[in-house]
Amino acid sequence: MSTIAAWGLVALGVVIILVYAQITGSRQMKRILGRLATIGEARLEDGGTVAGTLGDHAYRLKVTSRSVPGSDTSQMWLECHVPMDIGDVVFDLTAVVPGAGGALLEEVRRGERRDVLLGDPAFDEAYVVEVAPEGLAPLALTADVRREILALAPLEIQLTGEGALMLGSCLWHEERVAQIAEVSVTVARSLTSAAKQVVEEPRAGAGYRAMDRSARAAAQLDVSTLEALRRDRAEGAERRGRMMFVAMVAMAAGLFALAAYLMWA
Repeated sequence: MSTIAAWGLVALGVVIILVYAQITGSRQMKRILGRLATIGEARLEDGGTVAGTLGDHAYRLKVTSRSVPGSDTSQMWLECHVPMDIGDVVFDLTAVVPGAGGALLEEVRRGERRDVLLGDPAFDEAYVVEVAPEGLAPLALTADVRREILALAPLEIQLTGEGALMLGSCLWHEERVAQIAEVSVTVARSLTSAAKQVVEEPRAGAGYRAMDRSARAAAQLDVSTLEALRRDRAEGAERRGRMMFVAMVAMAAGLFALAAYLMWA
């Protein structure tokens, strides 16, 4: 067989795999759509995204591939995005995965990551809660909300740069997609209610009252402090990555030089 023919077969194989993956993904999203249709309005959009509505909140649900840190493999995540408009806040819940949460907890111990404790041992052990203003945490993460989150653990929950609440699950199956959408909207609804109490201009007394500017300033300072902490952590991780790359290049160069020396000695 000629080289051209061999490469032609390889290209054909790649095309077949891509077409099969597209068909399989389309069928999966249609099954997901069917499950979501049982709890509210839902429709399939371009790009394999399902859009739906639950009560007063819209959501978008999609399956996405994420690389596994420190590995060449990837995982298929289910993400549910709920658009929100709640002002300047930070809301980020990271699951402490048994056997793999050491680095996360070490960041908390070093003061590089905030962790708001809620007095719920099961939840406090399962999640690192980075929230600002800090007063949002107990108001948004009520006992009922925490119970629903724990039922689907481990999850990743955060406000995105686009102003949406994103709830992601790596251990999901089609039978749970409706529950994931419902919990996403529940968290969004609870966070919206909490933000109205903490983020909006605080007032005191009945009728129209002067705004408590000191309380609002304190809330804004808390958000700025946490955002600065998160930036420092990201920059530190980037610096460590560059240092590791330089060390690996230097090691490779040293090994190459040693091999060359031994070869010609």
